[in-house]
Amino acid sequence: MKKVVLLIISLLSIIYMSASAMNLSPSRLELEVQSLRVSSDQYIASYLKSDKPKEEFGNDTTKDKTIYEYDYRSPKKAFLYSLIIPGWGQKYAGSTIIKPILFLGTEAASWAFYFKYHGDGNKKTTEFQNYANQHWKEGDSSIAHSYRGWLVSQDTTHHLPSDTVFTEHLPGSKSQQYYEMIGKYDQFRGGWDDYWDDTPPKYDSEPSPHRSYYNGLRGKANDLLNKANSFLIVSLANHLLSAFDAMLAAQRHNRNQSGDNWVTINAEMKKYSATEETPILRFTFKF
Repeated sequence: MKKVVLLIISLLSIIYMSASAMNLSPSRLELEVQSLRVSSDQYIASYLKSDKPKEEFGNDTTKDKTIYEYDYRSPKKAFLYSLIIPGWGQKYAGSTIIKPILFLGTEAASWAFYFKYHGDGNKKTTEFQNYANQHWKEGDSSIAHSYRGWLVSQDTTHHLPSDTVFTEHLPGSKSQQYYEMIGKYDQFRGGWDDYWDDTPPKYDSEPSPHRSYYNGLRGKANDLLNKANSFLIVSLANHLLSAFDAMLAAQRHNRNQSGDNWVTINAEMKKYSATEETPILRFTFKF
């Protein structure tokens, strides 16, 4: 009988302990789950508020926080920029908008006037060359009223003056020198067609009308081309002036930033992981 009672008590004890264990286990499980849930919520919130964690001791050199940065402008770069395009260096150096506009406007105006006068000069050049081709004849010794015919003429009316000196020789082609010589030197006066319109000795002492008109056309062409070249000089001077001004502007900018101190310090906070930050100081010498 005692054995039966003991057996029953043992079974009841086992059942009670099992029930207690079953009641206890879910409670502990719930605590663990709740703890994990709270920890994960805190981590996600922390992650969203900060940058993405970087690989520990990685090679990421991106700036996270700049404590101090010196806004340096290189005078050499400013000089080179404005030497290439006037006004570019001033913009780089932080000058007011007036200077870049002024230098760039001067450059544009210089080239505009250059192309205008150069085009007008070429048109006038074509005009005086066509006029010379029409009214000045080189010819040969068998053609009367030509330069070569005038040279060999033995006519008493159209004789060569005793003071005629031949020191110039025409080039083999109608080059710039050719068109200059036929109007400039008296030696070639016999080639103008109106030289023979009156008694030649009259035009031995003064240019014939056609020759005078031709020299006037050629003078206007040269004046226009000289004006075009003067605007090239203005453009060159504008490049140089803009370059030196940009260099000085960059130097003034740097002095305003840090006085005469050319040594600069950059302080940064670098992240090496989600929770680690390390301050870094960088010393730079600008020249």
